[in-house]
Amino acid sequence: MDAFKFSFDLVDKYPPEHVIKEAVSKIKEQTNGYVEAHVEPYTGHVSSYTKTVKSSLNAIADVFLPQSEEVTVDIQEELGELTKEKNKYEVYLSVKGLPYYKYRMMIFYYGAISYPVSFVLNSQIAESCGYPYSEEEDFDSMKQVEDMIHKVLDSIYLYRLLQSLINEAIRAENKSAAETSDTNKTDNN
Repeated sequence: MDAFKFSFDLVDKYPPEHVIKEAVSKIKEQTNGYVEAHVEPYTGHVSSYTKTVKSSLNAIADVFLPQSEEVTVDIQEELGELTKEKNKYEVYLSVKGLPYYKYRMMIFYYGAISYPVSFVLNSQIAESCGYPYSEEEDFDSMKQVEDMIHKVLDSIYLYRLLQSLINEAIRAENKSAAETSDTNKTDNN
């Protein structure tokens, strides 16, 4: 152990959610409040999965005729980090005047240790940023996460998306103003 020297200078000062929140907070300012980015805890799946849908008849049959199956257990799953802590977040956009709209940009997750962190990027965002689309991209440091989120924020795809969302918010705003004007005209007659 004497051959190893540890560093006690904390390089990765902030967890991924802090880094992402800080970077995407600029979206609201840059879009004059029409579009806002959120970083929220996430409870869903983080990778593609198979969903089994049973008919009611199959569900009833399983109650009366339960089936067992043999499963191979990989002992490597019982070694290494053993923690139940899961930190999962989604990063999404919301639009002023469109209360039911949500555009999920990415999901990221890590265990008890902040780095490495795994990101699942929207495929269009990943492609526009030059990341080969795959289920996830792993980032080993705060600097890598900062570089990735800045690449996303500076992408042509995100610029076009934000412009489209700003336009829709303005349309919603104009529609609301027109409806208010029509109501006032009707009330005055």
